[in-house]
Amino acid sequence: MPWEDPRDRPDVEIGAWASAEELTFHQVPEVRTVFGEDGEATVESSRENLPSEIAPGTTHRRIRAHYRAVSRVDPRQAPSEEERGGGPAR
Repeated sequence: MPWEDPRDRPDVEIGAWASAEELTFHQVPEVRTVFGEDGEATVESSRENLPSEIAPGTTHRRIRAHYRAVSRVDPRQAPSEEERGGGPAR
């Protein structure tokens, strides 16, 4: 994703995708995303041929799933240069 201003870029960005010709869930998966209380976070996901409510034993065909999480660190919580291993500021 292009960022017009480099200051708008997230500090952390994680993305993943998966696809399968055939997929059967034997139990309902437990899915959750957790972020710390500080900072800003956004999660995006999309699915093809895979419902949001999964029923055990149902076979799904030609599925695709995409997940993306971005986060910005709260500047008040950012480690100092010394804490990051860069030594004292000069």
